[in-house]
Amino acid sequence: MTMSKPGALQGRPVWILGVAAIAAALIFTPMASGREVRDEVGRKVRVPRSPRRIISLAPSITECLYALGAGQSVVGVTRFSNYPPEAASLPKVGSYVHVDLEHVISLRPDLIIAIRDGNPKEVVARLERMGLPVFVVDPRSVEDLFRTLRGLGALVGRRGQAEELVEDLQRRLDRIRREVQGKPRPRVLLQIGVDPLVSVGDSTLQGQLIELAGGQNIAGDGPILYPILSMERVLEADPDVILVSSMVGEAGSRRALREWSRWPTLQAVRKGRVHLIDGDLIDRPSPRILEGLENMVQWIHPEIPLVLHPAGSDDVATRGGKGRKR
Repeated sequence: MTMSKPGALQGRPVWILGVAAIAAALIFTPMASGREVRDEVGRKVRVPRSPRRIISLAPSITECLYALGAGQSVVGVTRFSNYPPEAASLPKVGSYVHVDLEHVISLRPDLIIAIRDGNPKEVVARLERMGLPVFVVDPRSVEDLFRTLRGLGALVGRRGQAEELVEDLQRRLDRIRREVQGKPRPRVLLQIGVDPLVSVGDSTLQGQLIELAGGQNIAGDGPILYPILSMERVLEADPDVILVSSMVGEAGSRRALREWSRWPTLQAVRKGRVHLIDGDLIDRPSPRILEGLENMVQWIHPEIPLVLHPAGSDDVATRGGKGRKR
């Protein structure tokens, strides 16, 4: 073995040495009583039988783990993991696109859960090279979410809780399908970007929610996942309902609501059917997606006596050029 020259490590940042030491310990420490599983993208991953230190690399994963009752095992989350409230106080390991690998390693996880649609492949590969088990989920629809919940339940020892949760979510979804079956489909615009005006295609999770809620997506007739719409196209489609996602930020969503009042010839504006919808409820493949879907149903088909909007939700409609909150 070649010995390092005296002072060879001098001048290197201390954190690099620390990360190297932790990574080495992880790589050369065999996983006790591990098991091999296949994740949702087909990779074989060796995971602990009872994970105790889990890092979630997406807000939706964080929500799923807490819904399964595994929140006490979560030791790190990404920046926008704000639900449930207790998750907000956990150590942050960057965003789901820009993961802070140093912080991940310092938390000494025995399991990392990533998401295909968000976490870069290279990040997953680098974590694997460090000897860390990374299980990748890939929920792209509500039905996929049910599969993911069952898989995560098996992964963290919460099979029973997963089955109960999925049964409840499936029951709510089945009821929505029954209620909207055979009803006319109002034209719906879901706005997720302000400048330019960005909507969603049918192949996105949000586009699927519009269809499940009994609506017709005016931006869903093309291959682009998140199309930019001109006002001419919106005027031609003349949506019956406009939903503005809060993902554009509070200032952006308020601005969007004000700007829609400038177009009183639109059916949605004239009839007071422009609403602000919580982006976290429709963007994240987590159990709360059913809450987002139920809100969509209430706004697209108000005649359906499904559920009341949750307490504290922000429902804003424009009527006669003025915003109103109810």
